[in-house]
Amino acid sequence: MGKRLAIPVLAALLAAAPCGGGLGAQAGTGQTGQALVVRIGNAFTGGRGRPFAIGTLGVADQRGLLEKELAKDGIKVEWDYFKGISAAVNEAFANDSIDFAATSDLGAIIGRGSGLKFKLIAAGTQPRVGGAYIAVPIDSDIKTVKDLKGKRVATANASNFQLELERVLQLNGLSRDDIQYYNMGPAEGVAALGAKGIDAALYGGAGQLFVAVKLGLAKIIYSIQDDKAYPDKWKPVSGLFVSEKFAKAHPDVVLRVLKVYLETAKWGSEPKNRQQWFEYSSKTGVALDEIIRAQEKVPLRRSISPLMDELYLGHIKDTIEFAAQRDLIRKAFSLDEFVDRSFLDQALKELKLAHYWDSYNAEGDEKIAPTTGLKRSGS
Repeated sequence: MGKRLAIPVLAALLAAAPCGGGLGAQAGTGQTGQALVVRIGNAFTGGRGRPFAIGTLGVADQRGLLEKELAKDGIKVEWDYFKGISAAVNEAFANDSIDFAATSDLGAIIGRGSGLKFKLIAAGTQPRVGGAYIAVPIDSDIKTVKDLKGKRVATANASNFQLELERVLQLNGLSRDDIQYYNMGPAEGVAALGAKGIDAALYGGAGQLFVAVKLGLAKIIYSIQDDKAYPDKWKPVSGLFVSEKFAKAHPDVVLRVLKVYLETAKWGSEPKNRQQWFEYSSKTGVALDEIIRAQEKVPLRRSISPLMDELYLGHIKDTIEFAAQRDLIRKAFSLDEFVDRSFLDQALKELKLAHYWDSYNAEGDEKIAPTTGLKRSGS
């Protein structure tokens, strides 16, 4: 576990910036006969309580698409946007207070490894497109990753950021034992960085980190996107998850939610909608120009593809093994225990989108035919 460090200085300033069978006895009702409510959580908020999130699920909410679809049967939708990123999503699943969630790969794997019963049913972001940055105070003499040895370095436990930091260190001949590691969420970590309470921090760029750079409080010394030695298959991913309990009780609703998710991703994948997609994301509080900067090198059709192809599932498998090796989970588990491809395969078929997005091989350097084969929960 990382150290904790309380740094109130600059927190107020940086808080203004962001940080990722049937329907029951009767259609539209739960087992008690009351109107069914679909509860959805999202880890990819701006970090300051705004009811918006980046990504496909966040855009679907802003456009009111799920409400429109499910209202046909009197089904209601409730949204939760978590400041605590992946850890908060896991807590909500543990408390049975959400049915679906958008969250990160490592965070969800840690939740599953602790016994939480949910399944990955679609990709959110893809390998090759995710990334992060290492920043240091503006007057720091740290210039390279190797210079982090012995330094105070922060990122967020149980998140993509932890995974990325450890792999960046590995590529540079270091490990977490070679640094003083601090567990901090983005807002807290960037505030500590600006106050010089830590020596470096790794987070995503389109958020507090870039704001600190703009304010002249920090500078970027490393970017995963620009590091040719950092394999594409290591780059972080996210996904859409559903509780096994809900999927078993309401498979038809899961399919309908996923269809809306796919239709939203298709809409965002069209070049003519790219700017509006970014404008939706900026409602989280992330500056529009920073969102565009973070995505400028990758077409949205690639970055928001919902497909779980060989590249995506290979990354998930590697991350499960990483979590087991680092004792973040007790032992590795199989993809079949974690992934349910059946809803995605059915939705793609019914919407005639099976070939809309490109599928890639495990290395991400060759397009392949769409793959299927992982089974449905409870089957």
